[in-house]
Amino acid sequence: MLLHIDKIINRSFLFCLMGIIVFSPFSSDLALDYLHLPMSAPELFALPFCFFLKRDIKKVRINKQLFLRLLGLMFILIIFALLVGEYSFFSILGSARAYFWIFFFYCVFKSSQNPFCLDDLMYISLGCLIGWLLSSLIGIRNILLTLLDEGVTYGALLAVPLLLSISYYKKKYLLFSFGLVVIVLICVTSGIRRLIFISLISLALVALLSVINRPKYIFRITIGLCLFGVLLIATLPLIKDYMKETSHSLYHRVFERSETYLEGDVDDSDSERLYDITVLLEDSWKYIIPPRGFVSRQTATDTGAGDFNDLPLKELFWTFSLPGALLILFHYMRKTMYYYSHYRKKEDEMSYVIICYMTIMFCLLFLEGTFLAFPYATPITGACLGLVDKKNHKR
Repeated sequence: MLLHIDKIINRSFLFCLMGIIVFSPFSSDLALDYLHLPMSAPELFALPFCFFLKRDIKKVRINKQLFLRLLGLMFILIIFALLVGEYSFFSILGSARAYFWIFFFYCVFKSSQNPFCLDDLMYISLGCLIGWLLSSLIGIRNILLTLLDEGVTYGALLAVPLLLSISYYKKKYLLFSFGLVVIVLICVTSGIRRLIFISLISLALVALLSVINRPKYIFRITIGLCLFGVLLIATLPLIKDYMKETSHSLYHRVFERSETYLEGDVDDSDSERLYDITVLLEDSWKYIIPPRGFVSRQTATDTGAGDFNDLPLKELFWTFSLPGALLILFHYMRKTMYYYSHYRKKEDEMSYVIICYMTIMFCLLFLEGTFLAFPYATPITGACLGLVDKKNHKR
């Protein structure tokens, strides 16, 4: 007889480890660099965890009709993409794979018989960020070994608001502080400047939602943020010097470009992003009908594929058509406003967390499409959307 997982390993540790190995870019390093597989395979690494979590998985009862409808939608979008003929069948399947996991985890977390709780998501998010840091450090190691001054490491950005909001609401301040340290290290080592913005917005949301009904918390939160700021400012010169010596490319992306932005200057990449948004809005009529199906992730070979990662809103317009994309956006904006209204009345945990991560998700539509593109990140997206549409939250 097999022992239950909670008798042989701590549940929190298990979910944290799952975040590292399955839901972070470290899974790609394991698959491609160490196991020498032809493609990233987070699904393969998830299998052992499914074995340990068999007792919980057996309790999940998803809406089969809903899941079949979503699979039908996937098939239709593949057909539309093939008819449009913009991208190869292989490229289309790569994008469909990411959406499959969004749809699957959406159905799991929308289910009223979902045994996984916010604590589980919190520790998975912690693991996501630790795995992201490990992958970033591997990238720096490769820079030192090969003397090639390149390296940008993408990760699951939704893990930031999930970890910060849940840990703070549950008063797990040590975990919250540890998460902040990991996030700062990722900001420095990954070369992803937008992570700084996402982290600051997440912190602002956590602070604002905490004081909106309880103004007496303002002093405590202000003191905490000031202490964090002092520690960050004190250590920042050491970090800058190390990065300048290690990788000029990362130093330029993280420090020089951030300083330029704070001084009020907009660099070429920011100007290009603003231009892309303007063009998308001006040409939005081109996406009215029909849907064009799944896009390509092959940025090295397919012209324009990188635009979808830089501006995910364009991907929604392309994939679902303008009316379909607006319908999706309106639905989740309305839901988010509902949870905000509900939080003002009840101050419940679920509303608090949903407001935080949905605000970040809306921001990401204009910043980065990892949450729609990478198989290690899309399950988190599906879980977040499923929780928003779950009907039996405690009111």
